[in-house]
Amino acid sequence: MTPFECCQIGADYAASGERDVSMLETAARLHAKVRFDALTLENELRHRPEVVDGWLRWSEDKRWSPAWYFSIADDDSCVVGYYSTDETRQTKTIFNNPFSACAAFIIHELEDYRLLQESKGKW
Repeated sequence: MTPFECCQIGADYAASGERDVSMLETAARLHAKVRFDALTLENELRHRPEVVDGWLRWSEDKRWSPAWYFSIADDDSCVVGYYSTDETRQTKTIFNNPFSACAAFIIHELEDYRLLQESKGKW
């Protein structure tokens, strides 16, 4: 899987409305081995800005916590954060463009998926 294919997960979700868990797992396993660089993902996203919309929808459609989220504020700043009912675990980072924010969100999603699978003994 390439960074391009990893970014595509969000675009595919926007098109189908279904999370491709097998692609997410493949991307998470690769990221665990070679660590995707946020700048590499950001460059991919800059060439395909429509993909960012897919990841925004991915985030907006989540109905669980704790979870990472990605949103664009009214002032066009972008927010990537972690929401938890345990307020001590909540984080939020402000980005000045959607591409760097989306890249950070993708990496958090991959790492979070790995941790979830590890906690279930499936990694």
